[in-house]
Amino acid sequence: MRPLLILLLSLALAGCWTGDQIYADSDARSALVAGLYRVSMPEEKPGEVRISNLPNGLTQMADSDGTGADIYGFAPLDPRRGTFVAWHDEGKGGGSAKGEQLYLLGQRRGDGSFVIYVPFCSGAEAQIARQAGASIEGVGNARHADTCRFKSRPALENALRQLQLNDQKRMMTLVLERADRTKLLRPLGDR
Repeated sequence: MRPLLILLLSLALAGCWTGDQIYADSDARSALVAGLYRVSMPEEKPGEVRISNLPNGLTQMADSDGTGADIYGFAPLDPRRGTFVAWHDEGKGGGSAKGEQLYLLGQRRGDGSFVIYVPFCSGAEAQIARQAGASIEGVGNARHADTCRFKSRPALENALRQLQLNDQKRMMTLVLERADRTKLLRPLGDR
């Protein structure tokens, strides 16, 4: 089970927040302790995911059996709120390749859990994005949902800071079950 990818795909029809390489690998910081996590998402059977912190600062989320993995970046957004910008490079699974990035909001909670929230490009969240400087693409296209496209880091970060994490259907919650002793791993594709 690749939980975040499943959540993202199931929400893709609702539209996402994207941009062209606003963040680089060098911006990535570890937001999660390496280890085995219990993962829960709305309307999905709970599962497990293994988190690994890579030497370049990116984070690998892999199936607990090690079969599939995706690469994500996290950068501190608001330390007082425990929030992080999270991104996934479309088409490459992570890294510095040129292309579109998908943006998410991460938050470390007081109970030790970590939530990843998928912002939509509709309703109040589209308005927040627009007011922060994002362009809305796909308007009027019945086959595809609108996309909020950000052109700058300040615009994206301004919009992310305004989000309210109140829609449980767009959240993935991670709870550490067992920390790894190994701190840094190579991505599965490099083995």
